[in-house]
Amino acid sequence: RRADLQLSLETAQTLVFEWLFFPGWYASLDGEALAVHPVEPHGFVAVDVPAGEHELRLWFGLTETQSRATALSVMAAVVLVVVAVLWPRLPLAAAPVPARAAFNPRYGYAVLVAVVAVFALKALWLDNAQTPIKRERFAAGVGGAVDLPLLVNFNQQLRLLGADMAQETRAPADVLSLTLYWQLQGAPLDENFLTVLSLQNAQGDDVLRTEPAVPGGLDTSHWLPGYYVADAHHITLPPDIPPATYTLFVEVYNPVTGQSLDVLDAAGNPQGVRAQVGQVVVAGNSALALADIQGEALPPFVLGDVEGLPTAAQVGDELRLSLQWGAAEAPATDYSARLLWLDGETIAASTPPLPLVAGFGTSQWRAGDVWRGHVRWYVPAALDAGAYMVAVQLMVGDAPQGEPLALAMMDVTTPPRVYAPPSPQRAVDVAWENGIVLVGYDSAQEGDTLQLTLYWRTDATLSQSLRRFVHALGDDGRALAVVDGLPVDWTRPTTGWAIDEYIADTVTLPLPQGDYVLYVGWYVPDTGARIPVGDEDALPLR
Repeated sequence: RRADLQLSLETAQTLVFEWLFFPGWYASLDGEALAVHPVEPHGFVAVDVPAGEHELRLWFGLTETQSRATALSVMAAVVLVVVAVLWPRLPLAAAPVPARAAFNPRYGYAVLVAVVAVFALKALWLDNAQTPIKRERFAAGVGGAVDLPLLVNFNQQLRLLGADMAQETRAPADVLSLTLYWQLQGAPLDENFLTVLSLQNAQGDDVLRTEPAVPGGLDTSHWLPGYYVADAHHITLPPDIPPATYTLFVEVYNPVTGQSLDVLDAAGNPQGVRAQVGQVVVAGNSALALADIQGEALPPFVLGDVEGLPTAAQVGDELRLSLQWGAAEAPATDYSARLLWLDGETIAASTPPLPLVAGFGTSQWRAGDVWRGHVRWYVPAALDAGAYMVAVQLMVGDAPQGEPLALAMMDVTTPPRVYAPPSPQRAVDVAWENGIVLVGYDSAQEGDTLQLTLYWRTDATLSQSLRRFVHALGDDGRALAVVDGLPVDWTRPTTGWAIDEYIADTVTLPLPQGDYVLYVGWYVPDTGARIPVGDEDALPLR
């Protein structure tokens, strides 16, 4: 926590040290005090040094308040020692003092011992204990101070410094223990944010999600700049979680508005609302046995509970289902499953088949194993409005296996569809790799707001629910305005588009007139991967 440097600078420089800024950093330049300040995006220590030959000293010590408090404590201790030593030697007063009021020197020594004990307690335990809010641990930087250094910026309001989490293999039903370390990114907050942890499989499905919690048990409106908060978690893994490598994420949201804070990159651009904490490896046998579940036979399996299936949906809606499977016997091959929408005895539509458990083929299962699969299907765009029986059917490759098992009735609705070609102000007619076509667009500037209407169609059935983005970038490449989401104000997912249907998608950007370029494109929300358009990953509009 100290640096002594001899400098020779041709021009004035801002020197940045990879130590986190906290109150207590001091610097001197050629013997004169020099201001120390933090720099973004990570809040590292920095000093401004003019050109020339200089001697720079940088060190970490007590703050002015701490120095005064320590000095007062020492003075008080000295006074107590003096009183304890000199009191018995003071002359008695002229008036006789009753025996019961006489001072016993042992009391003075007891007070002295108590004072010394308090100082020892502070120095040996309190200054080093993991109290809810502390300062010193990260003063020399994050690296080496935690198992997982992170330095994640949540919308310039909170910063996740890192995490302590043992990198060991867990078994189903084990307790996952970890501690997150938080800090204010800037000024004190008026809002009280909550955090949620989620465990995600390789396909981007949540297999576990914690209840919202106050980080560190201390409302964020009470946090102090320059200090950190230790946030301990103990999460019990599901007893039927399959063997795999999972990714642990954390997100921060405002319970009043319901909105999550964006995770910002070094340039200040949003990168979603979840920050990756680390990897969790799960191995071993299921903590459940076949006798522990109740369900319907779907040979060679038993289907236990099914979670997430709605009774009403619109075409294109995402269905994130959790299905519990038990192996009545050891499967000889890898099975998959598909959903069917039945109109009487007729299959009106079906989904593509998906593995029962992603990344863990059923040929690896033993008789009696119980595992929970997490799958993501979409209500087929080809369905007409009406009531259907939803059923699940086993598959091996493209071949159905046995009869489907009815799950529940579903009322399906369809959105208004437009098949007449639009007449946009500016024609584009450019196709993305997956068949989405931008026919053209309209734009209108109203004060400091730009309204943009994009006209889309698709030449192929879309199997992924994609996010549309519009970015306005300045000459320096920084984002001036960003809008992304599902088309038509989150009401028309791409999985519900009919072939040759036209979609009018209006977005509003807080963007005054000026020099910028608009880019439009599509990306997969779970991975952030963009859909190519020609040789690029976004299409410039102007």
